[in-house]
Amino acid sequence: MAKKNVLGRGLGALIADAAEEPVTREIVVSAIQELNLADIRPNPFQPRTEFDEEALSELAASIKAIGIVQPITVRAVEEGKYEIIAGERRFRASKLAGLSTIPAYIRKTEDDSLLELALIENIQREDLNAIEVAISYQRLIDECNLTQDGLSERVGKKRATIANYLRLLKLPAQIQLAVRDKKISMGHARAILGVEDPDTQLMIFEQILEYDFSVRKVEEIVRELVHPQVEEPAEAPVVEDKPKKSNEIGDYIELQKHLSRRFDTKVELKRNESGKGKIIIGFKSDAELEKIIESALENFFGTPLFYFSPSDRTYSVLLHCSEEEGTDLILKINNCILRLHDYLLDTYDIWLFAGIGRNTDSLMNVWECYQQASEAVSYTTKNYIFFPYEFIKKDSNVFYYPPEISTKLIHFISTGNTPQVLELFNLIHQENIEERTLPVNLLKYLLSDIRNTLLKARFALPQDADPEAIKVLDERFNEHLTFKLCEDLALSLCNLFGNKEDDNTLSATIEKYIKENYKDPSLGLNKISDEFQISESYFSHMFKEKTGVNFSTYLENIRMTEAARLIKETDISLNELYIAVGYNNSNTFRRAFKKVYGVTPSAMREK
Repeated sequence: MAKKNVLGRGLGALIADAAEEPVTREIVVSAIQELNLADIRPNPFQPRTEFDEEALSELAASIKAIGIVQPITVRAVEEGKYEIIAGERRFRASKLAGLSTIPAYIRKTEDDSLLELALIENIQREDLNAIEVAISYQRLIDECNLTQDGLSERVGKKRATIANYLRLLKLPAQIQLAVRDKKISMGHARAILGVEDPDTQLMIFEQILEYDFSVRKVEEIVRELVHPQVEEPAEAPVVEDKPKKSNEIGDYIELQKHLSRRFDTKVELKRNESGKGKIIIGFKSDAELEKIIESALENFFGTPLFYFSPSDRTYSVLLHCSEEEGTDLILKINNCILRLHDYLLDTYDIWLFAGIGRNTDSLMNVWECYQQASEAVSYTTKNYIFFPYEFIKKDSNVFYYPPEISTKLIHFISTGNTPQVLELFNLIHQENIEERTLPVNLLKYLLSDIRNTLLKARFALPQDADPEAIKVLDERFNEHLTFKLCEDLALSLCNLFGNKEDDNTLSATIEKYIKENYKDPSLGLNKISDEFQISESYFSHMFKEKTGVNFSTYLENIRMTEAARLIKETDISLNELYIAVGYNNSNTFRRAFKKVYGVTPSAMREK
């Protein structure tokens, strides 16, 4: 029977004379080196010419925060210059993140067979962690043109084993680094992969670090998230407390006194022989209980804290945070809720359930967040005590347009508050079209209700409003009803009610900002809306109204004008030109240039 070609501990199991070529293997696979981004160029034969800008921005943010987990692979093309073999997304994202260097494997030979042998031998090292093994598998697939089945034959591993390693590279970078640094095991990482949402993966990861969860515990958490089941918790067996030694009791006396002073009531501490125990805080009235809960809220969430109690045993808490803190808000709140829940359950046998609404940067929208949080609470169970509004699967048989939305829409229109009007339309669109995916018949009813609201605003217009504008507006009310038409009607009404001097100033400021930052490849609607604290839809509408062109066309014209100037007045290379005017992709730049000038950049230079 022929011997199967599988790996032993070295190359000898694969090739008889491997010992004669140690130098070649070192050349094939070099150590990771930091290379200047300016010395690296994309592969001209890269089949992918378009890259998702949003995904690149997200990757850039991750790289900026924690660095690059998986190095790119390049080949030396001339002295000190390199060409990308694998990893162009990481290369582009690193530029967006403002890095000057990037870790890279350098291939100095075209002999793929030697590269394959060297990588395979490297995988057999006992000191490699799971992420390093996964990266090596991925390099074999990318650079040696292997399938998972082909790789399975080469390394003598089951295909499922290889697939499990490769899946690790789909985890958020923070989790990959934790596996690499042995803060969590591969078993933990595989369990986390049971959920697909990256934010949820990170939430579970943070809980593993904080509470030192076992792999089995993480698997239970994932199962509950994927297939939640409502189960009543089993009663814990009663364990009689044993008398403590005098020195142990003495240790608790000061703590007991401190807690009694802290809560201004009697406090008892009980502990069993296993080390577990309870803190029992007594209260004589509902007012005392309220005081204790308020104190607990402040302890767990910090101060200043704004809250009110709309009904018995219900607390509404308004939390504030910076823009940077907002990205991790759900995770932080979840951790606080878990600790607060354990405290209330152990102390008072009270179950805590919590819902959280979406973030908002306006006090005008706090009412909306409260409604969302109230709805989210109804989805909680004893196995899932914390529920964000974002996780609710909306009922597509009911459209969202409560009376308070209609009232606020009329109010904001009549005060000329365009940003708030657009925020309301964004909310209506998100709730009904993005999350509920309303059927056509319900969408018609929704649009009809919105139209009726807008008609109420129309008949409240002041007598001195522009009659020609009103005539055009009335004609538009008779057009085929669409969501975009409703939004346009609302904005037209805002214009008839409001003062536009502030918009003129804002538009001029934004134009100046664009002219100063056009070289930034990440410059887009989202960046400008964040910079000036306005909604994307409001900015887009206002900018076109003031300039006569949409934002993308305005930005493109600035970049093309500068590109033409550089071609005519400087000797800048065409390979550097697209980067100099704010483009990430040379093909995208060339298409835009030809659209504007009718010729390619190279043709313009030759004239």
